[in-house]
Amino acid sequence: MEAGDAEAIDRLLAGWTGKAGAAALDAAMPLVYLELKSIATRALRSHAPGAALQTTALVHETYLKLRERDAVWNVGRHALVAMAAQAMRRILVDDARRRDALKRQPPLAFDGIADAGTIPDVLELDALLDELATLSARQAQVVELKCFAGMSIDDIAGHLGVARVTVVRDWRIARAWLAPRMAGE
Repeated sequence: MEAGDAEAIDRLLAGWTGKAGAAALDAAMPLVYLELKSIATRALRSHAPGAALQTTALVHETYLKLRERDAVWNVGRHALVAMAAQAMRRILVDDARRRDALKRQPPLAFDGIADAGTIPDVLELDALLDELATLSARQAQVVELKCFAGMSIDDIAGHLGVARVTVVRDWRIARAWLAPRMAGE
């Protein structure tokens, strides 16, 4: 995405409140559609073939969830991507619950969280993120933005309004907290 596109998205979304928000989102969607599709592809990458959701369907469901929001303030491209990641997380969790509440889902391949053999399914990761949020909401948000939105450390720092070193530290601590829980220790 070019700088001009990011600025255009920021301008379009600046007044996202109520019904005006739906119009702002409608105008911004063509500019962020490919980015959201890329995020959805990463989120679905390790699902088994024949999974209920496909990339395009996940992006469209995410759009509908975002459109339902009543009011959002200080929205720009990074905030939109973060909200989309959160919506995708909820959609994937709901889908996993619908498909098979008792049976484990295929593991998600989120690079950098844990060894390949210890990666949790989407329901397990959701529960762990909820638990982590009670200890450190920012660390949970860093994991969510990194894993579900595929945001870089610099993008996360900009979105959260903290220093890059803070995000690096939060990511390292969150991974250290998640690793033993994902390994079943």
